[in-house]
Amino acid sequence: MQSTILHTKGSSLMLDKSVLKWLGKQKELLAVIEGDSLIIKKSHSLLDFAQKPESDYLSMQKINREIHKSRRSK
Repeated sequence: MQSTILHTKGSSLMLDKSVLKWLGKQKELLAVIEGDSLIIKKSHSLLDFAQKPESDYLSMQKINREIHKSRRSK
């Protein structure tokens, strides 16, 4: 399976408001896309991906939930 890795400092990638809120003041992030899975990590260290998920991870399910919640509130 092919993996795609995205690294941004927040200026070249459009992000949903819920993701920006989750990032807080930190605008640098790393995202790994593998098949249907998306992992967004606040830290930009690849070594962090080898460890067990923690509060720094925002799952695709949670992203979708936040997007739907924000759409309903508009």
